[in-house]
Amino acid sequence: QAGEQCDDGNGVDDDRCSNTCIAAPMNQGVIDISSGQHHTCALYANGDVKCWGLNDMSQAGADSATKYVLTPVLIEGLPPVVEISVGSQHSCGRTDDGDLWCWGVHDRGQLGCGGEVTLPTCGQNSRACTPTPQQVLLDEPVIQFSAGSVHTCAIVESGDLMCWGPNHLCQLGTGGLCGEEVIEEVHFEPIIVGGVNNARHVSSGGFFTCVVVGDAKTVQCWGSSVLLSTGVLGNGTDNSINEPVDVLTLSNVDTLATGVGHVCARQSIGNVWCWGGNGMGQLGLGEEEVTEIFGGVNEPELTIAGTEYVGSGNYHSCVILNNYTMRCWGMNMYGQVGTGQLPPGGQGPDQTLFPDAVVAMAGAYRVSGGEGHTCALRYDGKVFCWGDNQYNQCAHENDEISLLPVEVPGL
Repeated sequence: QAGEQCDDGNGVDDDRCSNTCIAAPMNQGVIDISSGQHHTCALYANGDVKCWGLNDMSQAGADSATKYVLTPVLIEGLPPVVEISVGSQHSCGRTDDGDLWCWGVHDRGQLGCGGEVTLPTCGQNSRACTPTPQQVLLDEPVIQFSAGSVHTCAIVESGDLMCWGPNHLCQLGTGGLCGEEVIEEVHFEPIIVGGVNNARHVSSGGFFTCVVVGDAKTVQCWGSSVLLSTGVLGNGTDNSINEPVDVLTLSNVDTLATGVGHVCARQSIGNVWCWGGNGMGQLGLGEEEVTEIFGGVNEPELTIAGTEYVGSGNYHSCVILNNYTMRCWGMNMYGQVGTGQLPPGGQGPDQTLFPDAVVAMAGAYRVSGGEGHTCALRYDGKVFCWGDNQYNQCAHENDEISLLPVEVPGL
């Protein structure tokens, strides 16, 4: 009802969006979501995971012969998990004991289960893939992790950071210069990232990684800082670096959200700072900061205050505000920003340069985006998606583009 702090459009007291204006914790039904390039997964309070969308590499948990998962499918063979994160063509879940399980493509070590494992193949190029979760080869329990486009990183109990997958653009931070010597470097099982201590929160982007470290909760980043990722390391330069560097002038960071080439960091006080590639307005800083398609900002700038949560898609970002409404910004070619509008004439390089209100979405709890779609979990346990649906990533069959949030069936 109007006046509820987490307004979900009704006056029901027992739907996890209390009329007393206190948002109750999510402890039943769907409790979290994570979106990849063209698919999304939902985590249940009982530890189950369901996924939908593009499945050409079994990333949505079905045999790859089923190219599109039309309604959410349960991930078979996955033990109960408490955290999920989704990459471009692979997906992962963490158990309460700290074991990590991944499924999808493994041709470049994305699943972290070693190079000797025998898996089925997918696609015309016969890439190794599987819908069956594989256990990542780790010696310590994982406390938090993040799947990037083609690599994954995990914080283990000791505070060290482990990463695996390809290092062709220095996203694993193996040390030294970022150049030709790392192009063919692939790690099929986790390696430790040197120079990271007391890691608190990690977020894996397109071809870079960022991590919150130490009691001051500062940020370190490494990887590719060119083209659409210009400035993404946040250290005041546009150089690509194969080892952790300190992000300038930022501390007290709780969480990070990364896209293909940009980062947004949320501080404990609710301020969100963004940096990196900004050619499509994905930093939300206004027209004066969008100079060219490969332009970027190489140190953090304040985008918005008063937030509860921040999430990113490939080229757009979203926040949930203190009143549990949403704002998004960045690339809006498919309506993924959620303003209910497309550029004149239909699809095009439209950009929303400032945080703009998402229509018909109140009572939001979590948000996650892909390349052309966005999904949000409300406090009433319902999941809504909008934007591009050509790969069924919004889980409805009627339209290729959804300008307004559409509820995901089967959850």
